[in-house]
Amino acid sequence: MTSEVCTCVVFTNSNHCSSIRRHRATLLLFVVALAWLAGPSVTNVRAQDDDPLHAIGIPSLSGQIPVQNGSINVATGNLHLEFPLVSIPQRGGLSLKYMLTYDSNIWMALNWGNFGWASPGWNLIILGDNGYADSNFISHGFCYGDQIEQWDEFMTWYWTDPNGNTHYFPIHTEEGNATSCHDDTYRNVPTGDALAIDGSGYHMYVKDFINVGVFAPDGTCVNGTWVNPTDINGNYGFSSSRGTDTLGRVPVTITTTGNTETLSILNSGKNGGTSPYTITVRNINYYTNLKNYYPAPGTFNGIQSIQLPDGTSYSFTYDSGTTLGHYGRLTSMMLPAGGTINYSYANFLDSEFLQGGTHVTRMISTMTTPDGQWTFTPAVIIQCTASSQTNCQQQLTVSKPAYNGRNDTAVYKSIINGGAWPIEADYYTGAVSPANLIASITQSFDLSHPCPYTGAPYYLCSYQYAIFVTKLATTITLPTPSGTNVHQTTQYCHDINYGNLLSKWEWNFCQEHLQSARQCDSYKLGGNHYCEDAQLL
Repeated sequence: MTSEVCTCVVFTNSNHCSSIRRHRATLLLFVVALAWLAGPSVTNVRAQDDDPLHAIGIPSLSGQIPVQNGSINVATGNLHLEFPLVSIPQRGGLSLKYMLTYDSNIWMALNWGNFGWASPGWNLIILGDNGYADSNFISHGFCYGDQIEQWDEFMTWYWTDPNGNTHYFPIHTEEGNATSCHDDTYRNVPTGDALAIDGSGYHMYVKDFINVGVFAPDGTCVNGTWVNPTDINGNYGFSSSRGTDTLGRVPVTITTTGNTETLSILNSGKNGGTSPYTITVRNINYYTNLKNYYPAPGTFNGIQSIQLPDGTSYSFTYDSGTTLGHYGRLTSMMLPAGGTINYSYANFLDSEFLQGGTHVTRMISTMTTPDGQWTFTPAVIIQCTASSQTNCQQQLTVSKPAYNGRNDTAVYKSIINGGAWPIEADYYTGAVSPANLIASITQSFDLSHPCPYTGAPYYLCSYQYAIFVTKLATTITLPTPSGTNVHQTTQYCHDINYGNLLSKWEWNFCQEHLQSARQCDSYKLGGNHYCEDAQLL
């Protein structure tokens, strides 16, 4: 058996594609059965936004700080909360998991003077569903005699997986119509296929202009309109369009009464039955006041409480008001056991470049728990400009509640290029000071593949930011009383198309940095691997 040859070069360096995001994090029943949750003022925006500082959920390779019921993204300041409901066993050893999620990144900078609407922040995630695939389109011409467009283009194809991560595919199809004005069928490009540009290995095929099939690296069909999603054994998976699980059962039914929705969800046990989860909503007013952006007043519906089957509940409050400076974000969460966690946010003029204006991120600023207050302070390290729109850098300093008379601190640094990649974390006992440093972790990423799909016909990215990003190395550094540092380093080499790990080198803690390694080569075929002692040359 032979392995692929891979030459790894370590870069210590990550802007964004500035389209607008539409929240379609997996099957979003709040758009289907709970459409009223968004309220009448929500703007219908297009596609997914791959601006890294407006990302929601938990993007791949991102830096996350664990908090109660979720995490905080160190680059975006997004508060991500998860509320698992049930996990239902399925055929083939699979499971169907339901959970509610909340993301605080509900606003996005569009262009000078405009700040766009994303969603109220809440989503119903179904892990085990087949996600959502779609594209943008442009209609050309209009034949008034036939009342139909002359031809359509379909581009910016994407698939949002059940975890809420969006994968983009450089595919372009065109459909021309034969009208009394002109025969444009000569333009027809009915098929296309491509790998995802994020190196995940997902492969999308488009047939008949708009029908989609998405396949995982192992050949599993994970989404399809012209092919049925199946697992690796050929079992049909859950489909939101079909409404039943792999055993033919309806996993959830929804009953609406006034401002409440009751989700009756199948129990996970073999005895069956359902359990009720009651969601109560209320009107949330907002009136944004962001530097250099037009104020935006409006109303949406936010979840006020989630009552669990045992009678306990979560309850929530929001930054709601009709005067300037209210943003509609979640400001407190009362737990079923009775404790309350409070959140506050602040506007941050971040490191990204925005044509004609200033890029603003509204990030979490404080989190108060029964143990005390956490503070989150962002700062720009490297500012992107019109002539240099990638590799911006910024940091987030996190101060923990007082313990033993001190507030321990951590500083997280990120680079922005086709994503927000965590490149360094420094941990201190007390305030930020060389004397208090107890550990550092640095990471490097391969950002050497600029996006070539910036214009027609794909329109996947506005700038040549990095695609097929993979991690190259991680180093842990520990100071010692003698004043010298010891290091532990791991280097990686990946197949950028499929994200498979091809080679891995490891160095144990030593003062002579990168002295010797234990090399692990992994082969894609059969998943076999072997390890051998190696010397880095």
